[in-house]
Amino acid sequence: MFYPDDIVERVRMENDIVGVIGEYVSLKPKGNSHFGLCPFHGEHTPSFSVSADKQLYYCFGCGASGNVISFLMQKENYDFPTAIKALAERAHIELPEEKYSEQAKLDSQNRKKLVEIHKLSARFFYDCLVSEDGKIAADYLDRRGISSNARIKYGLGYSPDKWDGLYKFLSAKGYGDALLQKTGLFSRNKNGGMFDKFRNRLMFPIFDVMGNVIGFGGRILDNGEPKYLNSPETMIFEKSRNLYSLNFARTENTKELILVEGYMDVIGLYQAGFKNAVASLGTAFNQNHARVIKKYATSVILVFDSDGAGEKAASRAVPVLVENGLRVKVLRLEGAKDPDEYIQRFGAAAFQSAMDNAMSHVAFNIKLMEKEYDIEKDVGKIDFTTAAAKLLSGLPSAIERDVYISETSKITGISEEAIKAEINKLSTTAKDVNSKVRKNYDLSKSGKLQQKGLLEAKRSIILYAAGDKSFLKAIRALLEPEEMGDFVFVKLLEAIYAIYDEGGNIYPAELVNYFESLEEQREVADIFITTVTPEETGGKLQALTDHIRAVKGAYIDNRLQKCEDLAEGQKLIEAKRNLQKLYISL
Repeated sequence: MFYPDDIVERVRMENDIVGVIGEYVSLKPKGNSHFGLCPFHGEHTPSFSVSADKQLYYCFGCGASGNVISFLMQKENYDFPTAIKALAERAHIELPEEKYSEQAKLDSQNRKKLVEIHKLSARFFYDCLVSEDGKIAADYLDRRGISSNARIKYGLGYSPDKWDGLYKFLSAKGYGDALLQKTGLFSRNKNGGMFDKFRNRLMFPIFDVMGNVIGFGGRILDNGEPKYLNSPETMIFEKSRNLYSLNFARTENTKELILVEGYMDVIGLYQAGFKNAVASLGTAFNQNHARVIKKYATSVILVFDSDGAGEKAASRAVPVLVENGLRVKVLRLEGAKDPDEYIQRFGAAAFQSAMDNAMSHVAFNIKLMEKEYDIEKDVGKIDFTTAAAKLLSGLPSAIERDVYISETSKITGISEEAIKAEINKLSTTAKDVNSKVRKNYDLSKSGKLQQKGLLEAKRSIILYAAGDKSFLKAIRALLEPEEMGDFVFVKLLEAIYAIYDEGGNIYPAELVNYFESLEEQREVADIFITTVTPEETGGKLQALTDHIRAVKGAYIDNRLQKCEDLAEGQKLIEAKRNLQKLYISL
């Protein structure tokens, strides 16, 4: 059974690898990974590593590796489709089955029609906003300082104070009640009649990452309740897999997103020049949100309302983001309840300064911990310090640990040496793992990776392409996927180029999905287990130049061996000579 790539990726994303493997193996956190006894070979010392960040596993003993799909294939001896089915059932995801192909076709047609209806509805709401009926909403936007450009950019609209305004509009377009019911935009009265769910509200269209309208949020413009009403989940709208304004933010030239609470916060930030802001859609921030963000960013600044509820929301979001390998800072605004109000009071420059000085998620967590203990008493002081030491022991950076050790010492009066001793007792370093990694890679004293043959050159090219879009762009200008020679590397580079064209980030565990055989999955996962590369840009450029020369040279040699045409052979020889002139630049 063939499953589309988007279905396979959804199944993978909704089955966290730590959770799945944790059902088979007892895992303990160590730094950024989890370790346990390998289920694929007998051992007494744990060498089986599971990375929540990369969503990959690797055994330093037997070399087993892959993503969550690979694990189930290897552990349960499943083929690729069976592993997908098992994981889909675990995550309560319905898969298209051959016997239901007609239903799947109908569902696909309905999804397209729902997108059409939502686009028409957005146009209807916008037209209402700029009409006389929409004056109440337009006046509200005027008071909030929302410009006409921002209203157009975000497609803001107004749902008239009528029971059937949108219903009559769409019915006149030929859409029947059965389909309109699936949009979530209407309700039925006790007599079975349809009426508009959104009435007398400022309307915020919700877009997917491709720019399709898939739902709406509506703010009440009188004293009614609820203040904000969102579309229910439908065939095209899942709150936990979408973020407001991600379709705009993902196109900005930044790897950092600003995560706020509401629609108006996002629009206010946009108007002030901060175009990389997103918001969750009326639901608690969760793993799916974080995984979506991970595809487009490497760091997040959390900006939540400066009240108890905002602090709780931030405290829930921080660990979810960190678990997914994102760098996280938290900004608590002083003198305003939300970002929009802050910018209107103090200006964009003040907000930028506040972001520049946002606290790390570690400092934020320590501040929260401090509130839980009475550090005026010895017992509270000891408990707080122990809790802080446990938190700090998981930090991979010694420098970062020292900063917060000092801060914790100042809060409690306990010496830095005592706190360090507690951390050393709690933390388990990855020295053994690092030594095993070094056995697999020949490192010179200068720290540069010594390439060992054509395979290592290809692996390094994939790492460069997947790790930095500036390098990816440069590689693409010089190297065609077919020049990588063998199937796995050709398909990998094709996939990376395709993801780049779509504007997404490269996620190693997703790349594993492109291969159905366990051997190929393992080969791909092995590439991303470690990323040992020269630290300085100049060193990277020279190393990458050497790798591309080696790969293109091998490709030309292979063609020369098979070439029977003299003219073609001469062209290939000339191309081989010209490789020495090749140099990659950014």
